[in-house]
Amino acid sequence: MSTADYNKIKSATLQDLLQLDAHIVVEWLQNQHQAVGEAVAKACCQAITEAAC
Repeated sequence: MSTADYNKIKSATLQDLLQLDAHIVVEWLQNQHQAVGEAVAKACCQAITEAAC
């Protein structure tokens, strides 16, 4: 992960993470607590559900 990508994620809110490239977020999540990954996954599911309505 580049320094620029890391800086984007470091200052991102949960909703901002949904707008970033998935491969960057997945790479970042590998070094995060499981609860962070679960929160991102839940936010993704909610965004998909809202978009489908």
